[in-house]
Amino acid sequence: MKDPAPGETAIVRSGADGVLQVAGKPIGYFATRRSFADYELAFEWRWTEKPGNSGVLLHLGGTETDKVWPNCLQVQMKAGTAGEFIPMTGFAFAELPLGAKAAPRATATREAAPGEWNVCRIVCRGDTIECWLNGILANRATKCSANSGRIGFQLEGAPFELRGLVLKKL
Repeated sequence: MKDPAPGETAIVRSGADGVLQVAGKPIGYFATRRSFADYELAFEWRWTEKPGNSGVLLHLGGTETDKVWPNCLQVQMKAGTAGEFIPMTGFAFAELPLGAKAAPRATATREAAPGEWNVCRIVCRGDTIECWLNGILANRATKCSANSGRIGFQLEGAPFELRGLVLKKL
């Protein structure tokens, strides 16, 4: 997949298989138009070339359209740290140690090798967010500073694919 020119879309739907091919550029994110609360988000992703950096952006503020980076909680998809939680632009939660920039995974997980699919399930209920990676509870945040918002996927330069996106209201 070639990199899009400035102003072009970074997402291409490939064929009947429903896989989204994401170029990873331009740097930024794509997100839902609507806000959500109390939901489960399930999807699969894989690195199509060299593993890189991306993430799921949760509880994006509604008035910060196109701001890089918005107020939200990022569930890391970055190779080697998938499942870590990163508070962005003022987002806060109870388990973040004072002065820390990220909350490491609560448990060891197994990321799939490049070219293989990772399975992610995120549950947002009230002020709590949980993330399962390949069937293992990777992280949990409580007393989050926001409990609703838009959902997005971060673009940090590395191409990846998404499939099986399912959003279910709880």
